[in-house]
Amino acid sequence: MTNGWKMEEFTATQIHKYQEDGKMVVPTYQRGLVWKKEQKNDLVDSIKKGLPFGSILLYRDDNKGNYRIIDGLQRCSTIYEFIQNPSKYFNTDDIDDIVIEKIYKMTGLEANKSSIKDKIINIIVDWIKEDYKKMEDISGMQYRDGADKISDALPTLKGKEKNIAEVLKPMLQSFINICTNMAGTKIPAIVIFGDEDALPIIFERINSKGSQLTKWQIYAATWSDDKIIINDNLKKIINYNMERYDTMNIDDNIQFDNENSTSELTNNGVNTFQLIFGFGKMISHEFPQLFTVKNKSTDVESIGFNLINACLAYKNSEIKNLNNNLKRELKNDENINLFLTKIIECIKLVDNTIAITTKFKSNVRNNATPIHTEMQICSLIASIFINKYIKILVNDEDQIIKREINLTTPREDWKDYRQKFEENAIKTYLMDILQMNWRGSGDKKLNSVILNHDYYIKNVSKEELSQVLNIWYENMKTERKEYQKVMTPKEAERAILNIIYSNEFTAADQIDGTYYDIEHLATKELMKTQLARFNSTGEYVRLPISAIGNLCFLKEDLNRQKRGKTIYQIEIDDLQDVEDKYTFTKETDLKWIEDLTSSKETFIKNYNNFIDGRYNTLKNKLLKILYNENQ
Repeated sequence: MTNGWKMEEFTATQIHKYQEDGKMVVPTYQRGLVWKKEQKNDLVDSIKKGLPFGSILLYRDDNKGNYRIIDGLQRCSTIYEFIQNPSKYFNTDDIDDIVIEKIYKMTGLEANKSSIKDKIINIIVDWIKEDYKKMEDISGMQYRDGADKISDALPTLKGKEKNIAEVLKPMLQSFINICTNMAGTKIPAIVIFGDEDALPIIFERINSKGSQLTKWQIYAATWSDDKIIINDNLKKIINYNMERYDTMNIDDNIQFDNENSTSELTNNGVNTFQLIFGFGKMISHEFPQLFTVKNKSTDVESIGFNLINACLAYKNSEIKNLNNNLKRELKNDENINLFLTKIIECIKLVDNTIAITTKFKSNVRNNATPIHTEMQICSLIASIFINKYIKILVNDEDQIIKREINLTTPREDWKDYRQKFEENAIKTYLMDILQMNWRGSGDKKLNSVILNHDYYIKNVSKEELSQVLNIWYENMKTERKEYQKVMTPKEAERAILNIIYSNEFTAADQIDGTYYDIEHLATKELMKTQLARFNSTGEYVRLPISAIGNLCFLKEDLNRQKRGKTIYQIEIDDLQDVEDKYTFTKETDLKWIEDLTSSKETFIKNYNNFIDGRYNTLKNKLLKILYNENQ
């Protein structure tokens, strides 16, 4: 049979329908779905904006009456997902900041502007994702429903639903139009026909070209090669770039295009990409308790890019222009070196401020990941930097229209800001972790926080933090239904325990060679044994075994000694010390777990009483520490 090919076009709706009907299939030699969420979002964004996104390659099987996807599986699956559930791709980037500003002004509120605007955004996103999951639902979108959702959450907007709907209408109509246009978007395709025996060879040759460039590789290739001379105190930046090239240059015959060799790095300085790459590596290795460290010398530490961009007070979406913004705002090499040095000073201040959660030895063991997200720690450091060195002028839509950077003289209000930051930031930091306020990419949150002067210096009352803790605890109890599989401690639990035990342990405890484990007082083994009594009858009982009220720090040797028993079921030389310093319990607190005759109802009640009581003990200790009350 003669092979050949021709160009055809398929609409996104056709691709979706063909996949639904089995008329567009995946051959057995195809690779699986490997695209990450970010790659899918980029494709949808390209289609939204009418940008080119490449063609797909299909084989037309006339015998079976279908098309086989030879190249473009990731694109086809993403298009299918969008047509199937377009609201999945509705996110904060689809939100018009001006619309949110108008709704905020309708509230008549003056305090907590940033958090209220974030709340409005989240309500809109959650409403779209929940109520408009199908393409056919989108065209009938009711703006008033969204207005009702917002007014329900913000009582000062009651009676203004009609006005809110009118404000929402243009933005939501734009999303409707995007969905309609997406459905009709024409996808170019090269359609092969003829002998199918050649298809595996075609597929192999197409995919031998390797993976797509990451955005970091694009920056490395496209940013200006203007050289920046590095001062001696930042020379590690050069060292990390040397390690990168030494790792990459595995063949002496391979030459790098548009990138310095190792010798040239030392003599001629670095370009912008190399500067930020090396800076990210340097701070990640110097402050592993704050930043996630990537082990490979060629891996890019995104913290360098995100942090420098945030400290210049640019939106995260502007990172692609960071090379130009850095040079425009700082003018010369001397200022760029000073800028990076000042960022490191701000990192140290933040590190000291939240050290009670990050430097406790539980975080050092086994290279534990930070308890915060990258964007959250960026916001802390950038808030310090901006409020020390930058004066910002914004318009009514919170858009920056002017920056004044002075790296030699701190702002007049800096000392007052620093004092309030050191007193209050840890509380907001903890509440953000408890409420998962930095979930998702965190881009929008970062943009708003760094421009909010009061975010980390506002006074958080003891009552407010106590309420947040209680809500988090009750939600955690409701969500965790555990039996055979028990969750490892999450960020919130780690933060709470670190604060409490850093206060319980002496300085000598912190620096000695002892290791500590986070352990269950009512052990997993004993809990599973008890629950098996009820689950064997088909009642299937699950409980929050990993609840904070059941967790404590124990010395590694003691934890290994007790294995699956409680501390009261083994011989301990100084039980009083263990109770006072680690478990905060008495023997009567855990007697219930030894009773293998109790009813299901009694057992559940006893466990809940135990974790509730101990949670209150932990909460009281936590609040006393954070509010400097006498123990």
